[in-house]
Amino acid sequence: MKILPIYNVFHEAIGYDNGQLKGRNTVFNARRLGIPNNTALFANLEGISEIDEAWIMGWVASLFPAGYHPGIYHDPVRKTCSRLSN
Repeated sequence: MKILPIYNVFHEAIGYDNGQLKGRNTVFNARRLGIPNNTALFANLEGISEIDEAWIMGWVASLFPAGYHPGIYHDPVRKTCSRLSN
């Protein structure tokens, strides 16, 4: 069975350090669950209204060195990413 690992234990996605912290938490839980390297791990940003580029950069910076591929899950129709530049 294929699964889509999604991390959603946060309410805002603001700041590089916060993105790194959530990325490290995601990696920890992925390893705890036995999810192999080279798997995409997704941050669920759907319904979160506070998102900035720094958070995404921190998220990516934490997952790549750990051997995982960063992904983001979001509904593109609902425009909740007010802080992202277009």
